[in-house]
Amino acid sequence: MLRFEVTSKQAGETEGSIRLAFKGQLTFNFVPQFNREINNWLLRGVQCFDLDFREITYLDSPGLGAVVTASDACRAMGGSARILNPRRLIRHLFKSAHMERNLQFVDSAEGDAIISSQAIQAN
Repeated sequence: MLRFEVTSKQAGETEGSIRLAFKGQLTFNFVPQFNREINNWLLRGVQCFDLDFREITYLDSPGLGAVVTASDACRAMGGSARILNPRRLIRHLFKSAHMERNLQFVDSAEGDAIISSQAIQAN
């Protein structure tokens, strides 16, 4: 059964930053949900996104395109988007599509440190 879930948490003390943790498969079925989530936060003034992909198990080309489009929208508003903790296969998909250079990836150790510091700052 396909599923896709999103949880959000303010990224530290920086207003205008958010961490979105995704779980499941980011496929064409769930691109509208992904886009709605990003757009809702952009409309609230969030410009900097940490997209935690630790629990993304599959990504197809529409999902890949949605991530690139979201990153471009963040940059157009003066912000940024980082992909935290992508699985090796997910990162390879971005690299194979020559999209890796357009995105900022933060792998496990550094991504975990970012998430931990955000949790500490939020308390």
